[in-house]
Amino acid sequence: MLRILTVLSVALLTGCGMYMQIEEPRICMTRENVLFDNPVVIPGVSVPVRERTIAYDIGKALPDGLDDDRAEIEVRLTALRMKATQGDLTELARATLIYDKQDGSELYPMAEYVRDPARQGEIRDVEFEIVKDEDLGPALQKRKAPFIVMLEGDLPDEDIVADIEACFFIKGRMDYLD
Repeated sequence: MLRILTVLSVALLTGCGMYMQIEEPRICMTRENVLFDNPVVIPGVSVPVRERTIAYDIGKALPDGLDDDRAEIEVRLTALRMKATQGDLTELARATLIYDKQDGSELYPMAEYVRDPARQGEIRDVEFEIVKDEDLGPALQKRKAPFIVMLEGDLPDEDIVADIEACFFIKGRMDYLD
């Protein structure tokens, strides 16, 4: 549950006005049953790649008012975990989460998983490392944070279905009398 700090004050007495402020260090959302099928060959990449575009509706986690264009919002990805519910990830060499600002700018990785060659046995659950600390707040103006998930490796021919959990730090403030 969001810890919401609502501050109401009389502008004439304090000069502060009225505003809403939240800070939540960990809000997690899961995209369930994400299907990775149809591997594609990308020039310059030695193994087939499977990719899927997903979005987290972070705006739903915010109280009414903080989705306003005037609100100051800071959102940062803090953790990412993928768990196969169908198929396995044993031969997954690399997985990358790419943030798509949807403004025509260059795409770049925000989180990556690289298989540890010493890890033994079947792999069904992987933790990503956050490689770029980016404020996703501007994506909230569209109410969704769009990502591309790419899987690389000598994966089995069968489809892979996975639940992908992303955790975010969220901080927001909306001044109502400015």
